[in-house]
Amino acid sequence: MDNENDIRKRFPDQTWKKFKQDLRAIRKDGYSFTTSEVSEDQTGLAAPGFRGDTVIASVSIVMAKPIFDELETRLCVQDAVKSCARDRGNQITDTGLAPPTIGAIPDKR
Repeated sequence: MDNENDIRKRFPDQTWKKFKQDLRAIRKDGYSFTTSEVSEDQTGLAAPGFRGDTVIASVSIVMAKPIFDELETRLCVQDAVKSCARDRGNQITDTGLAPPTIGAIPDKR
């Protein structure tokens, strides 16, 4: 990872191994989910947009946890965030990289 030292400075209480595990999970799942990490009773969902294996965009949404906890809302929001990240990736052109994809990107351990 090109910016490993900068990232380590920003996460003093999180081990590098755990951070890398989290990144692998996001690549595998296609999104990241968090509750009450920034604001109590708020749920956040974010998805990266890729070209090849390079992240070129991301999309996130935050909403009240009770709303997100409804299964239909959760599935709809996950799909919408991932789709939006893919669309943003498609709009970024002239990079010379492969077409964008969302999630399930091979990990370069």
